[in-house]
Amino acid sequence: MKIQCLIVDDEPPARELLASYIEKMDDLEISGQCGNALEAFAFIQKNPVHILFLDIQMPRMNGLELIKSLQERPRIILTTAYREFAVEGFELDVLDYLVKPVTFERFLKSISKYHQYNILKQPAAIENREEAFEKAYMYFKVNKELVKIFLKEIIYIESLKDYVKIVPPAKVWSRISVSGIWRKNYRRINLSAFINRTSFPLTRS
Repeated sequence: MKIQCLIVDDEPPARELLASYIEKMDDLEISGQCGNALEAFAFIQKNPVHILFLDIQMPRMNGLELIKSLQERPRIILTTAYREFAVEGFELDVLDYLVKPVTFERFLKSISKYHQYNILKQPAAIENREEAFEKAYMYFKVNKELVKIFLKEIIYIESLKDYVKIVPPAKVWSRISVSGIWRKNYRRINLSAFINRTSFPLTRS
């Protein structure tokens, strides 16, 4: 099943931009678009939403008030021209905070965060974690281009000062942080390197 995305913004051009980004992604689908928070609240009660792209400054009810009103929340990515709301947004446990105008590269980073979150927050059952890991991917900036790599294809990761060497079928270098997602799905073999647990399972003699 595709990841269902709801876009909520009172500005049509902002909705259209996000919709164009979502349509480029094979695993994302636009479940709906709303011009205000009240309309979005009603939509979420009746429809599955996995990612909520939410503007903050809207008439009648703003985006932060909408978040507080939801008992069961999808993963929320705030989209706003106002940086000063970032702290309050993260206090409400939003996934990411995009400052308008949103670039496609920054949008992709948010989607990568969504996949990381899904793996790290999966229930303890091994089959659930493995299923999430099978589907998860990230975009890495390589030679000024964005390269999509499924995490299951990454065999080896090594930290090299400001860069990380990633070894899938083709070796790439990218500027990323070695976060919890690597520690959960990869085994540390020295201070700066990790290997894929699936490719190299731990054996005991």
